[in-house]
Formats: sequence, structure tokens, C-alpha cells
Amino acid sequence: MKHTLLLVTNLLAAVFVLAITPGCSRSRADQDTVAPLMAEPEPITVRVQPVRSAVVEEPFEAIGNLVPLKRSVIYTQVDGTVRSVAKSPRPLPVVVDGKRIDYPLSVDIGVPVRKGDVVIQLEPRPYELAVREAEKRLARAQRELARLLAWQRPEEIRQLRAAVEAAAAELKLEQSTLERYRRLREQGAVSEEEFQRQATRVQLAAARHEQLSAQLAIAEAGPTPEEIAVAEAAVEQAEAALALAKYRLERTTVRAPYDGVITEFFVAEGEHVLAAPRTKLFEIVMDQILVAQVNVPERYLGLIAPGDKVTLRVVNRDEPFEGTVAFVNGKVDHLTRTFRVRIGVDNRSRTLKPGQYVRVRFRLRSQQPGPVVPVAALRYEEGDPVVYVLDGNVARKRHIRLGLQGRAVAQVIEGLAAGEPLITDPVDLLADGMPVRLAHQDRSNAGEPVARNTNARQ
Repeated sequence: MKHTLLLVTNLLAAVFVLAITPGCSRSRADQDTVAPLMAEPEPITVRVQPVRSAVVEEPFEAIGNLVPLKRSVIYTQVDGTVRSVAKSPRPLPVVVDGKRIDYPLSVDIGVPVRKGDVVIQLEPRPYELAVREAEKRLARAQRELARLLAWQRPEEIRQLRAAVEAAAAELKLEQSTLERYRRLREQGAVSEEEFQRQATRVQLAAARHEQLSAQLAIAEAGPTPEEIAVAEAAVEQAEAALALAKYRLERTTVRAPYDGVITEFFVAEGEHVLAAPRTKLFEIVMDQILVAQVNVPERYLGLIAPGDKVTLRVVNRDEPFEGTVAFVNGKVDHLTRTFRVRIGVDNRSRTLKPGQYVRVRFRLRSQQPGPVVPVAALRYEEGDPVVYVLDGNVARKRHIRLGLQGRAVAQVIEGLAAGEPLITDPVDLLADGMPVRLAHQDRSNAGEPVARNTNARQ
């Protein structure tokens, strides 16, 4: 038993010694077996091309909808009764007793109208009477103002002076007669009643003289500035009242504000409408020019500008049609990370309809030449693009930021410069620091670098 324990102890010690001194304890055969396992991995054959500089074009398609350039809901601006509605150019054919009768229809949805066309006529009679009454008030105010402004005419002042002189002479005569009646009354020749009548005539003559004298003073002084200002204000007020009456009369005739098509109609003949609360009459849209409205991802900001040409398609047309970018919103929506673009579309043929879905194809182009890489050379790690460049005899991973992406090449905005040796194949087998050799390099020279990045470690 003791010999067995001693043998085991010696074996463990020998193993320990061999473990800490492999160069001294291993045999030549063992070293030959381990050496191939510790050799450098075989380099991967790769293809390399320098990063070139070019302009990139990327087709981009967005989905939006067509909206009218103008859309208006027309309300009544005055109270009244709908007296008539314009007739539609298309009557309703009705067969009665085997005969066709074209029944006239009022304008309704889908009917085109021209700017200024009468669509609805309200009963104008109350407003016509209001205009006549306002005209009369204005005429009276104008006459009063004219009278005040003409108050200082010389002939009127002369007439008043003559009237004052005549009244003074009459007063003097009546006073003389009253004095004579007083003496006769003392002698008993005139009764008390006659004397009192004469005294009354004197008072009347004095009052008349005083009234005419006051009128003469006013005439000589002329109207005061305050009186003229009041008269002028009355004229202005009457003019405003007449203008308002005419405005309301004009609003009994409801016209189309621009060329377009009626999309909704809300009233009929005989219906009473109110200005407050406002009654809707009809809705009109300008459909000769439509606007395609789409949302574009934020990364294309700055690449789309007013005046750019785009191609559009809708479901009811096989052939595409062209549009022109009209507006680009400078604000990016913080939720969708998109910005809005509006495109003008010629629709004079009225083939397209507001509300239709539309596909808009942009032809985006980088503003200046810059580094580009083949799309096949890209790899993505957690959604971020990476490429591999040749650094001596090894592949180095490079994180980059992409711009526009065409079908064959992609624009590099950050992380790569023109002229750098880009590994284009096989990128799926590469890892950072992996040894590589060029496709045309001989195996005997695999350890010698054939191209070197100026930033490679020495």
C-alpha cells in the first residue's frame, strides 16, 4: 500500500513539473504535433478597389393624397329666403307617357362653375327698400350741411338788416301811439281796454325786433365750427348707412368666388337662411390645379426644393404624369420625423379628383460629388452600416454614415474618404483584424503587404 501511494505521488509531481516546464519536458514528437495548432490562420482572399467620388441618384417614392389648391365653404352673409338657385347645365331626362322630358335641375355636386356665376339668389326686396331709405337720409343731411355752409351769403344778410330796420321803425311807431293813448286816457278820450291793446302791440313789435336782431347777429357771425362739424358727421353717417345697405343688397346675390366645381350643396329654393348663426350654402373647390401632399423622411431634408420635377401615379390612370414641387415645409414633425412637401399638378382635364391617393416618385441627387461605395460592400450591425478597408494584410472594420442610396452605390457622408482601399468581396466572411490577401496575390507572398492605408499602424 505504501508503495502504491508513493508511486501516485511521484506521478503527480512529474505532471506538475511538465506543466510548468513544457520546453524541457516535452519530447520532439510532442512539439511537432502542437506546432501546427499554433500557426497563423490562413488569409482570406479578397477583392479591393479604391473608394471613388461620384454623385449619387436615389429614386424615392412616397404615398400621399391629392387636395385642391383652394377649397371654400360659402355661407350666407344676410338673412333672407332663397328665391332661386342656378340651373345645372345637365337636365334630368325623364320619360313620361313614352316621351322624354328634360327636367331642369338646380346646380349640385360635380357641377363646374365660373368665377362670378350667380349660384344662389336671395329675396332682395327688403334690402332694396333699405337702400332707398338710406338714400333719402343722405340727401337730407347733405341739404342741411349745404345750408350751413351757404349761411353767410351777402344778400341774406342785407335782407335781415332791412327787416331789423323795419321792425325798429314799427316798434317806434307803436311806442309813440302808446304814449298818445296814455294822454288821451287821462282826458277820458280813450278807454282802458284800448290802451291795453296798444300796449300789447308795443310788446309784440319789441319781440319781433329782438328776434330779427338775433337772426342778423347769427347771420353776420356765420355758423359755428361745431355746427358745421355736426352737419358733416351727419352726412358721413348717412353715407355709411347707404354703403351698408348697398352691401347687404349685393350679398343677396351669391356668386362663385373662382373657377371650380361644386362639391356640396346645402340649401334649396324657398328655404330661409340666417347670417347668425351662419347658414352654409355650398362648398366649392378649385380642381383645375391640384396639390399632391406627401410626407418625406427627415434624411432627405435639403435634397428637395421648389421647382423640382416629380412623377406621379394614381389608381385610375395607367400612364404617369408630372408635377412640380411647390412648397417644402421647413419644420420636421417630431413624432414621425418627416417633413411635408406639396406638389402642384395640372388638372385642367379634370381627370384627377381631390382626395385620391397618389404615389410620388422623386429623383433625388446629391448636391456635390462625394465618397461612394458599392451597395454589395455594405454590412449592417444592429442596423448601422459598416465596411471593411485594407490595412496592410488585415481587414479593418469601419463604421460609416450613409446618405443617398442608389441601386448600385451608396453615398458615404461620414467615416470614409475617397481613395481608401475598400474590400468589396467577400464581406460576409470578414471580421475586424482578420488577415487577408488580394485576389491576384501569390500564396508564397501572403505575408507581404501589397497595399497599405496611410493611416495603417506600422
